[in-house]
Amino acid sequence: MTALCKQIGMGLRLLPVVLEELLVPGSFAHAVHHLVDQLGLSRFDSPYRNDRVGSCGYSPSTLLKAILLAYSQGGISSRGIERACRENVVFVAITGDAKPHFTTIADLISGSPARNRLAILLTSSCASAFCSCTLSCRLGRSRSRSTYLI
Repeated sequence: MTALCKQIGMGLRLLPVVLEELLVPGSFAHAVHHLVDQLGLSRFDSPYRNDRVGSCGYSPSTLLKAILLAYSQGGISSRGIERACRENVVFVAITGDAKPHFTTIADLISGSPARNRLAILLTSSCASAFCSCTLSCRLGRSRSRSTYLI
C-alpha cells in the first residue's frame, strides 16, 4: 500500500513579481542599477531615438546595465547577454524585462562612429561613477560595517 502524498507541481506559475525587489541591496547588480540611473544618460539618447518610423529603441542606460552586469560575470558575447536578458532573473530585473536583440547590444559596444563616441562617453561616465561609489562605500563602511550608501 502506498502513502498518500500531495503532488508537487513544477509547471508554469504566474506569480506577481516586483522586479526591483529582485535586486538584492549590496549586490553588484543593485549598485549598477542605481549608479547608471544616477548618471543622467538622457543626453545620449539622440542616436537611439526613433520618433518617425519603426518601434521604439532601448535606452542606452538599460543596455549599459545589462552589459556591465554581464561583464562583471565574465560574459562578453552579445548573444550571451541577449540570452541572459531572457533567462536570468537578475538580468530581467535590471533591464525591466527588456529583451534586446544581440545586434542592438553589439551595436552599443562596438557600433558606428556616432554610437562609438557614445560608448566612450558612457564608459568614462561609468568609470567616474564607480570610483566615487567605491570611495563613498569605503567611507560608509568606516562608520558602520553593515551600512551601505547604495
